[in-house]
Amino acid sequence: MSDKVKAKKANPPFKRTRKGRTRSSRVSSKNQVTIPVEILRQAGIAPNELVNFKFNKSGEIVISKEGSALESLFGALSGTYVDFDLRKERDEWGSKY
Repeated sequence: MSDKVKAKKANPPFKRTRKGRTRSSRVSSKNQVTIPVEILRQAGIAPNELVNFKFNKSGEIVISKEGSALESLFGALSGTYVDFDLRKERDEWGSKY
């Protein structure tokens, strides 16, 4: 075995842009479509994330990132405790214990 380690090539000082299609893709013979990387980045979609497909009113296909179950609950109980005084409730708990 050699004791020498190959030197890694230095990364260029600038960020390379991806060449090729950035806004369109073809449907394969297996009805598969590759979403361009730039579109995925802008949408915040990472590998292995679920996406939803639906039609809008003008007949276009809309692809959207599926939110997590926890995200779907955000704001679900807004306005439920409008007249609730949390500080008063905590004070009452403290006096009992």
